Order: sequence, then C-alpha cells, then structure tokens
Amino acid sequence: MNPGRTRVRAILSLLADPDDDIVDIVRRKLFSMGEPVVREVLDAAPGGSQAQREAGRILLCLREPPLETQFRNLHERAGGDVDLETASFTLAKLEYPALNIQRYRSRLNKMAGQLAPSIAPDDHPLRVIRTLNHYVHDLQGFRGQGNVPASPAASYMNRVLDRKTGLPISISALYLFLARRLELPVLGVGMPVHFILKYRTADAMEFLFDPYNRGQLLTANECAEYLSRFDVAFEPSMLRQSSDRQILTRMILNLRAAYRNQNDARKVDALERLARILLNRHPLQE
Repeated sequence: MNPGRTRVRAILSLLADPDDDIVDIVRRKLFSMGEPVVREVLDAAPGGSQAQREAGRILLCLREPPLETQFRNLHERAGGDVDLETASFTLAKLEYPALNIQRYRSRLNKMAGQLAPSIAPDDHPLRVIRTLNHYVHDLQGFRGQGNVPASPAASYMNRVLDRKTGLPISISALYLFLARRLELPVLGVGMPVHFILKYRTADAMEFLFDPYNRGQLLTANECAEYLSRFDVAFEPSMLRQSSDRQILTRMILNLRAAYRNQNDARKVDALERLARILLNRHPLQE
C-alpha cells in the first residue's frame, strides 16, 4: 500500500501534533498499515523531528515478537512472580501496539520524584498514606471513574495515566508503581468485587486503604460490610496480599469483560490466550 505524498505529509503532521490522543490514533493507524508504509513515512520525516522519532518507534514495534510471545518471555522475579508494571504496559499493546512504554515509565519516574520530598523514612504509615492520597488525587487529579460502564481504557495503564481515571485495580496499580519507586511497603489486596491496598509495617502492622475512593482507610469489618452488599461472605483470607501475577490476571479478566460488552470476540479470545499463558507458567495459588 502506498499512501502517496499528500497522505505522507498529513501523517507526518499528525505525528507531530501536540495532542497525545491524536498522535496515539495515528500511531495505531500507521502500525496497521505495515512496515512498507512506515518506512516511507520514516524516510520522509525531517531528521530529529518528533515525527521521525514516532515513525522509528512504530517500525521497532512492528519487528517485535507477537504479544503472546512477549507474555511468555516476561521476566520472572524471585519466587516466579512477574513484574506488574512491565506486564501491564505489555498488556496494553493489545490495543496500542505502537505504545511507547518508556514514555510512561518516565512519567511515573517524574511523579515519584515530585512525591519523594514529602515522605520521610520515619513517617507514620497513616501520614504516608495521606501524602500519597493528596498527591495522586488532589495534586494530580486522578479519580475513580464512577458508575459508568467499564471501558477497556479504564484497565489499560497508559490510558489511566492519560485520562487520570480508571477502575479500582488500575488506580491501585498507579499507587503501587509510585510506592515501589519510593520503597514503600504497599501491597495489593485482591478482595472480591473491589481491589484495595494495604501498608504493611516492618513489625507486621497493616493499614487497609482504598485508592479508588481517595485513599479511604478501611477496617476488616468495613470490608466485610462492603462485601455483604454484594452477597459475598467475608473471610479473612480475602485480605491477603495479591501477587503481581494475580493482579495482572485480574486486569486481563476485567478487560475480557469490557470487550465482551462491546461484542469484540477477537479481543476476548486474545485475552483468554494471554490469561492461559500466565496460568500455565505459574498456576495461581488460591
């Protein structure tokens, strides 16, 4: 397929657009056109320009292994767990195959750098949680998406960072990414129905909190009361730490549900294959 000079010029202009959403749409479209077209656009791009960088990254993405292979090759940490941050951005390539992951890592690095001066090593856990909440919700403007149907964008971490809204597990993942950069003992808790976090101190004290609801502190009794609204019988084991593999699998299942609602059988099938790869490599422990 030859897009023609006029179309190439239009693509170059759009790749340099200051609106990230427009650039993202063009990335996906250009990726779908294939390597010959991307090469033509790359050859026509001015040296050192944003359009040249974008086209170059798309070309690299086209040469990457298939997404299933990338999932099989996810680096395992000690104990056989995956790295949630790497895996969740890899997952986003299902919808955004030309995703520039480093751009989002850099954004997270910057956020953690802004947050770091506000947290001292001897701060009480409750103060640390309040500081995280203030930064994420008040200063950065992140929020739960409210009572609207869950779209795939609410689960893809690149879109969560762009739109500053998402599902409970997505907002919690943002907290986890920042906490890990700051070496804070914040852990995921895959409670049924609603994902939350806990801060575990060196002497094993735990503070439950809900990033989706502006970091509201919770007790085990409050968690039980919440689950009772959905006819779920509470058990203390529901507040155990979730592994990154378990968190990622839950993200995949949320995406599967969102695509089912959109009647997108191809994406549903792709997500089921990715889930099987995770489970076959290291079955989840209940």
